[in-house]
Amino acid sequence: MLSGDCLTIQNIAKDDPWEERVYLAFITAPRCGSQEKSEDPFAFEARELVREALIGKKIDFTLEYQVSGRKYVTIPFEGGVTVNLHLVKQGFAKALDKRSPGKAYEEIKAASDDCEKRKVGLWNTDPKHIANHLREITYFGESNYSASKLLEQANQEPKPLAAILEHVFGTSYVSLYVYRLKSVIKM
Repeated sequence: MLSGDCLTIQNIAKDDPWEERVYLAFITAPRCGSQEKSEDPFAFEARELVREALIGKKIDFTLEYQVSGRKYVTIPFEGGVTVNLHLVKQGFAKALDKRSPGKAYEEIKAASDDCEKRKVGLWNTDPKHIANHLREITYFGESNYSASKLLEQANQEPKPLAAILEHVFGTSYVSLYVYRLKSVIKM
């Protein structure tokens, strides 16, 4: 998952396997960071909400529109709410402006406006609030990366350390998000 509003879906049927990147319609979520770009506040929360709700599950989706070859979908979640709307209601995404009218967009726009009024999630611009929703990440190969220092810090943490396997590059090389009390190691 690249962010809270972009995911890859797979059809694992033996007679018609395929994999495709899709985007959640009518919304925009904060972007996850990389070694080249810093992460937006709430990006991790948005991505994790979608990951926990959908990964490894069979889903239905509705193609809402296409722009420049990108497919924008809505995905049912719980109680008649879409994942798209759920992200917005949690304050982890905003409604896009100027989309075609329809029930799904109108619900998302209303929820986004409500969160903005109440300053929920990414609408709360208080610097202390924002700071609590940013990850501190150390990437392998960065100038401040020190395996021995990170191992020493990890040994001081309660066991076991919680981690998310983010990507498998090969049998001996993976990317992990390791939860730490104040920062993150991404190897």
